[in-house]
Amino acid sequence: MLVKYNIKGKTAMKIAMVTGHRPKGLNKVMKYGDYDDIQFMEYVESMGYIVDKHLRDGYDLFISGGAIGVDLDFAEMVQHLRGTKYSHVKLEIAIPCDNQDLKWSLDDKQRYKEILADAEIITQVGHKFTSWCMQKRNEYMVDKADKVIAFWNGEEHGGTWNTIQYAKKRGKEIEIIDLRSL
Repeated sequence: MLVKYNIKGKTAMKIAMVTGHRPKGLNKVMKYGDYDDIQFMEYVESMGYIVDKHLRDGYDLFISGGAIGVDLDFAEMVQHLRGTKYSHVKLEIAIPCDNQDLKWSLDDKQRYKEILADAEIITQVGHKFTSWCMQKRNEYMVDKADKVIAFWNGEEHGGTWNTIQYAKKRGKEIEIIDLRSL
């Protein structure tokens, strides 16, 4: 496991991680990326509210898996709030493998690189892509976190669902944001 740390000061941290869908899963409940879509705007606003609430509750390290969709949206929200009123907050990006962004668009790759450049911690869980590397990354995040925040579309299969189930088995505190109710 490769880890880049750039944290100064306090070492004991209250940690929350995010799990959620990629655009395909998000499009089942909203027009993902469409700022004219009410559900998409409610998703963005709820994400801001939830991150802010956790910051006020003393969480100071947030972990994102860095995938397109909820992961990158969440990372950007943490970075935004750090830049406006919570300068102490730290962001960790947990990468499943060397080339997570191999098949991404140039715009998504650029967004990812910018988020990585601004993260205090980058943890690479595996080296090569395997059929289980994403789940291994998710398990790493759950195991490290005090709380799991899940943006869920209601489907009881896939990576988000598996992460919620793993968090339950590990006895983690879980907050589920049901995207169908936005």
